[in-house]
Amino acid sequence: MLELQSLLRSVRKGEARHTRPQRPPDHCLTIRDVIKMRMQQDPEMNGVDATWLRFQLEAVINGQSAKIGPFDGVDGAWKDEPCFVLGASPGLRNAMNQGFRFDMLDGFHTIAVNHVIEDYPRAEWLLFLDKRFVDICKINLLRDYKGRMFAHIKARLEPSKRVTVFYTQGDGPSEHLVQGLFTFICSGLNAINLALISGANPIYLMGLDSGGQTDDTISTHYKTGYTGEVIKPGGIEKFKRRVPEILLRYAPYADRFRNVDPLGNITVFPKISIREIPELAGKFAT
Repeated sequence: MLELQSLLRSVRKGEARHTRPQRPPDHCLTIRDVIKMRMQQDPEMNGVDATWLRFQLEAVINGQSAKIGPFDGVDGAWKDEPCFVLGASPGLRNAMNQGFRFDMLDGFHTIAVNHVIEDYPRAEWLLFLDKRFVDICKINLLRDYKGRMFAHIKARLEPSKRVTVFYTQGDGPSEHLVQGLFTFICSGLNAINLALISGANPIYLMGLDSGGQTDDTISTHYKTGYTGEVIKPGGIEKFKRRVPEILLRYAPYADRFRNVDPLGNITVFPKISIREIPELAGKFAT
């Protein structure tokens, strides 16, 4: 506790140093608000531990966002309506090889992860973790993207009606956005938790599995040779080892999800092919 109090003093100084002209909405939370809620054991904050508090405080001290939120309009926003979560893994490539086109999703709730937004700028929500993504994205997000953005605290964006700043935590899937998104590993996993919080059902996961790929020789992206992100050697092997185990934490909610990747290695969710999705029936060329 003494260490956290010391960090808080630094946060107050950091907030003074990094004050910007644009004021976030009043319904955002400061890090101090979150700590207060935690100390009062607010039920919605269960699972936020001291490790997370230190991580977030250090982020603020390092000049990153001092506020999180706004959280309104997210919890239960798509209750019992279908949604599609679009990641950029080889599993999406397999769906495209079977005739999937992004325009098939027009009119449905959608969450695009990272650079998928370049191919589908009409996605309803966009989620990303890093400031680097904002800088290298092929579209001007803050000017041209019309949907709602969910940016991690380290992306250093100001909260607004269009930008929700979130944090990540490793304790398991959250049922409220204010609890933080599970987990630290990658943005695709955060998007899965965001879909769960939205109340959507069913939730179709596309491009969030390995697509049966066993190594990095082709690409870890659905576009072969794509250079928008740095592909780290061993990425597929790391994915195959860690992600399926992490997603076992979703077992209580598994009936709400469909993994649109019959060749993938995530087994906690029922697997279907792109052509088995009833909402897309009749949209494929014969």
